[in-house]
Amino acid sequence: MRILFRYLSAQILAPFFTCLLGFIFLWVVFDIFDNGSDFIEAKAPFSLVVKFYWVQLPSMLAVGLPLAVLLASLFCLINLSRRNEFVAMQSSGLSLWQIGLPFIVLGLLTSLFLGFLHWKAAPEALKKREAILEDLEVSRDLAKKSRKKSEEVGVFQSSVVYRNPKSNRIWFIEKAEVNKARLQQVEILQVTPEGKDVWKYYIDTMNWDGEQWRMHQVLRIVYDGKGNVSQSELLSNFQDPRLEETFLEVTSLMKNPEALSVPELEVYVAQNIHSTVKRLAPYQTLLYYRRAIGVTCLAIILMALTFALTSSKRNLLAGFSKTVVIYFAFLIVIHFFIALGKGGRIPPGIAGYLPAVLFLLSSIALFYWKTTRVELPSLIQFLKKS
Repeated sequence: MRILFRYLSAQILAPFFTCLLGFIFLWVVFDIFDNGSDFIEAKAPFSLVVKFYWVQLPSMLAVGLPLAVLLASLFCLINLSRRNEFVAMQSSGLSLWQIGLPFIVLGLLTSLFLGFLHWKAAPEALKKREAILEDLEVSRDLAKKSRKKSEEVGVFQSSVVYRNPKSNRIWFIEKAEVNKARLQQVEILQVTPEGKDVWKYYIDTMNWDGEQWRMHQVLRIVYDGKGNVSQSELLSNFQDPRLEETFLEVTSLMKNPEALSVPELEVYVAQNIHSTVKRLAPYQTLLYYRRAIGVTCLAIILMALTFALTSSKRNLLAGFSKTVVIYFAFLIVIHFFIALGKGGRIPPGIAGYLPAVLFLLSSIALFYWKTTRVELPSLIQFLKKS
């Protein structure tokens, strides 16, 4: 049994890594056609180009891993059937579970790795990609001597309002530089639960150092119990330990949800739980999707074992086609559900969890059905019976 496990593992790992490397190569080639002109115009060094694609590696793996699992498992299983090795294994008294064990182990490991990538690594890779592209735009603008435009690169210009219901504090933010954790033209208003003004800050710039805010050029106004100004002062530098809101929290509405990891999405949803359903829907949908998408690789393996592992050479092409069609149909369904979830058309939990869970459960059921040696009915047979 150990010899068989090692043999089948070697048979599937070789095409798996070949497919994965091939996908990464194609990704890089097509991306160079898309962004190559930006590197040339910015006169970027070769080291920056290498860094640009290196930081994207988690994103490439997150997209290419399920496809590599699909193609490698089908290639290996079809070869086993074509060379009559599957028949020989069955004749030796081996069950489908024993033959499929190396494939299932690969499915479990790749599922865990895919879940890890979507948990944090892939979103972080997207952030780093966007940061490098922004730096390229700055370099290109500087080369064109367009100082004004370069200063605006990486700045989200949006009059965003953030309200902290716990502290009854309202933030009015004009600009935010994500790469530098800096806010510009900010107004912070502290009110009582009844809505009366307590104090107000007009701030030119404020920087987040990871623990607290450092404010520069601050107009501080304090109100009395009747709402009248009791104190007003202009400060060049100021810190207020009462401002417990983090940079991520106050700028969360400016964030691209695709670039947020699972922990960041959890923080965002928890901090904005009182926000509108429509505003929270994209973040909740992606949160549930990232939690569930890892099971895809295991589901693909079980689906391939069900249809592509056959003793009949005439069914090889049919088994290959069924597996590929089911997988791409799953991709269409899951992206359709995500679009509905982001738009608030269906609950985010259903949009994020349902397609992946159904795909896994159906794969388990079909593989178990095959292990009972019951022939799977075709669609035509099913229609005739009904």
